Amino acid sequence: MRTLLLFLLLLLCLPAPALAESETRSCKVLAVMSYHDGYPWQDEIRKGMERILHSRCRITFFNLDTKHYPEQGEQRAAEAYALFSSMRPDGVLAADDPAQELFVVPYLREKTSVPVFFCGVNANAEKYGYPASNVTGILERYHGKETMAFLKQIMPKVQSFVYLSRGNDMTAAEIISEIRKDAPNYALRAHGFYNPATIEEAADLLRAARPTTDVLYLEHLEGITDRSGRILSHREAYTFLLDVWGNKPTVCANEYSVKAGCLLAVQKSGVEQGAIAAKMLLRALEGTPLAQIPIVRNQTGVKILNVQAMTKLGITVPLPVFREIKLVRTDGN
Repeated sequence: MRTLLLFLLLLLCLPAPALAESETRSCKVLAVMSYHDGYPWQDEIRKGMERILHSRCRITFFNLDTKHYPEQGEQRAAEAYALFSSMRPDGVLAADDPAQELFVVPYLREKTSVPVFFCGVNANAEKYGYPASNVTGILERYHGKETMAFLKQIMPKVQSFVYLSRGNDMTAAEIISEIRKDAPNYALRAHGFYNPATIEEAADLLRAARPTTDVLYLEHLEGITDRSGRILSHREAYTFLLDVWGNKPTVCANEYSVKAGCLLAVQKSGVEQGAIAAKMLLRALEGTPLAQIPIVRNQTGVKILNVQAMTKLGITVPLPVFREIKLVRTDGN
């Protein structure tokens, strides 16, 4: 683990490998994204990829759009493979779990010499047969234990939480499995893990849990629908459920969720995920064998606090804690 941590820090701190001038923007990269443009997590990953590769490679992005149209995932993956075959890229980036299950595993893993680099994967790497001779990358892990410890610093009397994310979603299922496994190590007791199919079901679950639970751990709502089948935006879903939860604290996992009204998070970074996968790709294009580019996981976390939510809850934050955190406001306020 110590070796992997040092490797991850080296990737983050060192500048991206420089290609020869004659090779500038000569490499072609296909980036298969699981979701859709405008989803904050995917936008962060794309930003990280572009930050590293924009002056070195021509990147073609392809969205599987599985949050809006999960039933079309296999068809979209087949279209992505047709693009791969015609494009003949020098390397492939594949973001989040649906891209692995629908695209990399059936079409690319051990089936091509083109190197593939994943990011944003919540499942265990072994689920997809990783590492493979042509596949490596970076896993995504929540900072749940650190988030609960952060909350305890500023609200020491809280004792229990429920976790809620949307149902009928591959990535959400992997996340809830991860959090169930890690929850015994949290500073708070788990009272339940919910993955409702609709926003109305989510609201009913929270109303039932609220009288006996101190904290809501809320994340990964993108694509949840109401009973009529209408898809709610990330912000709309958060606003609605935060209102249901009322004057009790809510913690999340990302800055964009804190800006939607959650009290706090220890953030994992989509930019970090995309940037590290892109740096791995550049190392491979320079000749480093994939066997020498191990699978890593995100290690860094940033404490983020919503000052409006803090004020609403009447919280006084100790000065030493203030020095460690990033303060944000609810978007639109």
